Amino acid sequence: MNISEHIKNLRKDKKLKVRQVASITSIDQALISKFENGNRIPTDEHIKALAICYDVPYDSLKKLQLVEMVYTMLHDEPLGYEALVAAEPRLEYIAKKSLSAHLATTIEIQSKLDHLDSLREKFHNLQKQKVFMHKKLMSILH
Repeated sequence: MNISEHIKNLRKDKKLKVRQVASITSIDQALISKFENGNRIPTDEHIKALAICYDVPYDSLKKLQLVEMVYTMLHDEPLGYEALVAAEPRLEYIAKKSLSAHLATTIEIQSKLDHLDSLREKFHNLQKQKVFMHKKLMSILH
């Protein structure tokens, strides 16, 4: 599905009229119609406003926007396909780099969670010692 169809379907799913979306997003009605008819590609600011309006993740609309931009750039280009094939190794590198960054973040978060578990266990042990010491003190006093 392309971005124009998706934006139109989101609006219809929410049972909104173009003028209502325009009012909510502060995007001109004519521009929204152009997005929905495939005559214009929404900018990042438009994507943000539409994502909020339709209560969908920004990333889902952003991906469709990027696909549309690539398609628009290459669909009439005689060497478009060859350019995509040539770009594949670079795209794979970007994907691996992104995956590595996500993995590093995940490892860092897990390390912090492990540290929190350790602190929680130490706190629990201190609480046990406190209860034990309190009981011991009470037995001495009585």
